[in-house]
Amino acid sequence: MAQSRSYNSPKQVMRRERILQVTQRLIDEEGVGGVRMSRIADQSGVSPKTLYNIFESREHLLLQAATRILDGIAQRGHVEVEPGIPTLIALTENTMAQLLKSRDFMKDVLSIVILADAETDVARQRLGRIHEAALVALSIAREREELVGGVDIEDVAKLVAANQWGLALLWVKDMIDIDTFARLAVYDHCLSLMPLCKGRRRQWLENKIKEL
Repeated sequence: MAQSRSYNSPKQVMRRERILQVTQRLIDEEGVGGVRMSRIADQSGVSPKTLYNIFESREHLLLQAATRILDGIAQRGHVEVEPGIPTLIALTENTMAQLLKSRDFMKDVLSIVILADAETDVARQRLGRIHEAALVALSIAREREELVGGVDIEDVAKLVAANQWGLALLWVKDMIDIDTFARLAVYDHCLSLMPLCKGRRRQWLENKIKEL
């Protein structure tokens, strides 16, 4: 898929920001079906040609808007906890809490990302961020000697990310309800990581599972 053109002047950046804000508002108010390029152009005060110069397709615009929404949720969910695995679990818990507050809206947002073309750079970036967060957490755990020997943290981080998005797909497809998704997202992280940890960190994960 071709990349959108680069618009870097202050005026162009503001125009792009306005378009994304309009898109996010329409997703929130009317769902994905309410996002039409002609309508976005009209409400953003730009011509259709300009809109397509900035975002080459409706899919690309939706994906950019959805990614911004998810990034905003992750930032709002930031809390000060012990670095490493506790940070990963806290991030997941807070993300799920935000999701529960806006169920229909977040279902639309996640469906955009999950069903996007896998070759889209933004899709790869979004799907890779859970992997990145897990890899950082596991790297810290290894430095603190919290992991058993022989753990391939790269493979484990991929598994954590795959499991998270697998649950999201089940929810988007109405195969599980939102409360189950929110609970299993945290439970699955703990269950996947517990056998790989030792000592205090393993006990911490065992206690976390009991709380769920």
